[in-house]
Amino acid sequence: MNVSLTPELEQFIQRQVDAGKYKSPEEVIIRGIQLLAIMERFYQGNVEFLQPTKPKTEWMPGFFEEVIGGWVGDPLVREPYM
Repeated sequence: MNVSLTPELEQFIQRQVDAGKYKSPEEVIIRGIQLLAIMERFYQGNVEFLQPTKPKTEWMPGFFEEVIGGWVGDPLVREPYM
């Protein structure tokens, strides 16, 4: 397959390679096509790769020791719930 590119696109591709982001012009073009394929799947409703992550329900280990142990000042007092 032969593809003709505008001078602007050729310059863009070369800048990507020159910046060290990609090893070759072919790699830039392949990445662009891969992104286009992802966009097409998204617009067709095949968004399984964009599923939201499950929210955390636990505190990170050591969270309270770090936060509460780091408090400087008067002791914290929780007001009674009304």
